[in-house]
Amino acid sequence: MNDNKPYLVDAVIGNGRTLASIGRTGRIYRLWWPHIDFPQHVDVIRTGLKMDGFGDGTVWFDEADAGWTHEIAYVPRTNIVQIDARSDRYPLEVAQRDFAVPDADIVVRDYAITNRSDAAVSFSFVWYSSFQITESALYNTTMFHAGSDSLIHYRQRTFFCDFQRKRLRWISMRTCARGRESRLAGRQRHRHAAGRVARLAFRGRRARRDGLDAGLYRRRRDAVRSA
Repeated sequence: MNDNKPYLVDAVIGNGRTLASIGRTGRIYRLWWPHIDFPQHVDVIRTGLKMDGFGDGTVWFDEADAGWTHEIAYVPRTNIVQIDARSDRYPLEVAQRDFAVPDADIVVRDYAITNRSDAAVSFSFVWYSSFQITESALYNTTMFHAGSDSLIHYRQRTFFCDFQRKRLRWISMRTCARGRESRLAGRQRHRHAAGRVARLAFRGRRARRDGLDAGLYRRRRDAVRSA
């Protein structure tokens, strides 16, 4: 069995067009869109931390190695999944919430990172994603958009965009008509705290930049920048 595609999972999120299966450690193993049964697009999505003073490598908090323990449950009376990850070896703990936006092709991943120690901790959030769009291992391409710190995975006219803003990381799905362009808007901000919650904030928007949607794009862009 492929460790990246277990048959048994601990939670699912979705909205009628999108369905994602999630393991106990918070990893998204499968993501179906634009139908909840076909096609599946995710190869691997991983999340981790790089902390000063704890080696040069990435500590993947979405696995049980390195002493990480996890608790997973639905937020009461919602379809939001929360995963809490902590390890006695590291001063940071992670509270993660995942959900699909109703009536939108967007999956939101919310991360709150807390420093449990009395000293300041300098760290970076690490996001790794690999897609096999429309269940094909061939001709998948990834582009990094520096202006919005976003990853764009695409194959032919199907796009998956990883946006980030404040605590939120968005996976936005879109099939574009031939000849249309897409624009991205988003920013990233982070702060570190001694003995307080240290948060990474993620959010984003994506809209076509044709004549009919230019005004909509500008309004969404301005809304993101003022959020």
